[in-house]
Amino acid sequence: MSLVATNNRIYIADGGQIVFDTNDNMPHIIGVGTYNVTVDFPDNPGKGIVSFTDACGGTQQEYQCTWENICRLQNVCRTETNYECSTNFVCEMFGGYLNCRPVTTCNWVMRTVCSLEEVCGWEQVCGFVTVCRPVTYYAQNYPAYDWESSVVIGSFPAGLPCDFVLVNAVAARTSGDGACTMPLGNWFPLSGSVVVESLMREDGTPWMRRIISVYPSGNHLILHAKSSSSAWWSDFGIIAPQLADFHSVYHLTLRVYMGKFR
Repeated sequence: MSLVATNNRIYIADGGQIVFDTNDNMPHIIGVGTYNVTVDFPDNPGKGIVSFTDACGGTQQEYQCTWENICRLQNVCRTETNYECSTNFVCEMFGGYLNCRPVTTCNWVMRTVCSLEEVCGWEQVCGFVTVCRPVTYYAQNYPAYDWESSVVIGSFPAGLPCDFVLVNAVAARTSGDGACTMPLGNWFPLSGSVVVESLMREDGTPWMRRIISVYPSGNHLILHAKSSSSAWWSDFGIIAPQLADFHSVYHLTLRVYMGKFR
């Protein structure tokens, strides 16, 4: 292995193969900057509670009274007065002979006459009856929502546009309670893109993802934030649910190492 230095060039050759050459693109740091930035991820503006009412979703017992015309067979008795006559033979001995003759007797006779008759009348009938009970069902509706924002968080020194940046960050969250994937309060690498929050459906498929990216653009350092979520409905239930708040605010301190390849 040989080391050669000539004409502002240093290279190392190993058996005729160059393994290091300063004429190649060599990454090196040209500056360091510290930036503070706030990222405000908005809530889903279209979220809401949807409901529908089933007029007979359930039943219940109610005590109700109604007037009904009820007929019954009753033994009805009446008093009748009639003038009735009866004829009887009266016999007497007369002259040694039995002498009989008819005798008619008439009187007013009062009798009670009873018979089965259908008697109808309006009566109030009360009791427990099964009636329909309306039931209202509720669900949460989160429509698909995409949001993104880019901000210039700093500028590079004039005449020193960089080819790449290495970013270390420390983050604090002042609003929101979603599942955060950043180690809040500790330094972590934020070069390229970092997933800030990630939520899954019950079946494990992705639902919402929030990403922060830091990259150079010309003489500027750009922070790009993006939030994407697909449409989602919860199951319907009889209890009105509370809508989740997906508004999150992060404060980041970025330590940016600006680099070039030559």
